[in-house]
Amino acid sequence: MRLPRLATLVPCLLITLIATACNGATSSAPQGVAPARVAWCAPPTVAFEDDGAAPPATLTEWSQAQGLLGFAPLLPARLPAGACLVSAGGVVRNPIFGSRFSINYQLGGTGALSFAEVPKPGDVATPTCGGADPVGGVSSAFCQQVIRGVNVTLSSTLSVAQIQRLMATLVATPAWEPSKKP
Repeated sequence: MRLPRLATLVPCLLITLIATACNGATSSAPQGVAPARVAWCAPPTVAFEDDGAAPPATLTEWSQAQGLLGFAPLLPARLPAGACLVSAGGVVRNPIFGSRFSINYQLGGTGALSFAEVPKPGDVATPTCGGADPVGGVSSAFCQQVIRGVNVTLSSTLSVAQIQRLMATLVATPAWEPSKKP
């Protein structure tokens, strides 16, 4: 006697749903906003010090600094909904320390999300994370990891678990700057 096809699929579907719930997965579709679609919070603040120029110069456009940075910034494929871009900058062509990139976001009016990145050889399989006690009712946490030759430190008012989820989605993102400016 053969069971109808639907009767055999139901147990498989149930097992899959239970396994997904146990792993903490909620959806395969990324949530949030792509970095290049995040709006500026206020007039743009972009400042890269070019230590390879004589005298050193300040570059105020990403298009001026991008090719001089020496690596593509790593950002999450999606940032939390409600985020806006506060500032970006760093140093390019420093003869001693090399280049560095930093970018700062405001989260929903009360939180913060910051990335600091520098080139570093080798990779580290898992991030090192920690948190701080709440200060004035606000706590902060961070994760640091070397990914594809870039040492990324992510600090935020998000929880360590939320930061770890963002770290797991980092991709090379040369197009982080919103096309629309306030």
